[in-house]
Amino acid sequence: MSSPPHRGDGAVRARLRAADAERAAHELSARSMSTLRRSVGSPILFAVVYTSLASAVYFSLGVIAGRALGLTPLVFVIAAGLFAVTAMTYAEGASMHPERSGSTVFARYAFNELVSFIAGWAILLDYIILIAVTAFAATQYLRVF
Repeated sequence: MSSPPHRGDGAVRARLRAADAERAAHELSARSMSTLRRSVGSPILFAVVYTSLASAVYFSLGVIAGRALGLTPLVFVIAAGLFAVTAMTYAEGASMHPERSGSTVFARYAFNELVSFIAGWAILLDYIILIAVTAFAATQYLRVF
């Protein structure tokens, strides 16, 4: 005959189940990390680069030329330098932390979860603003035709 269940058996079983679940989640995470490709496909690369360039060409060129007067080329050289530094920062961060989510991962490792959360929402807001600016600028140029 089996011995009667002890009062602490349920807690022990619950702890074992939690440890098993945590181990399974860790294995799943490690497996998904090993399958993460280290490349950007052509469609994604084209979309990211084109939206950035389109907003720069359609909108900022006119605004900068109107405000910077004769220093427009210098402003664009400085902006190109900042874009290059940003690209190198992303490349370095992606090589150090090969996880999905880009800047949110960098913010989590550099600061904490709250800053990571704010960075994620800031990037989302940036994409929404970029879409709006590009749509506005494209319609301003198309109204000429």
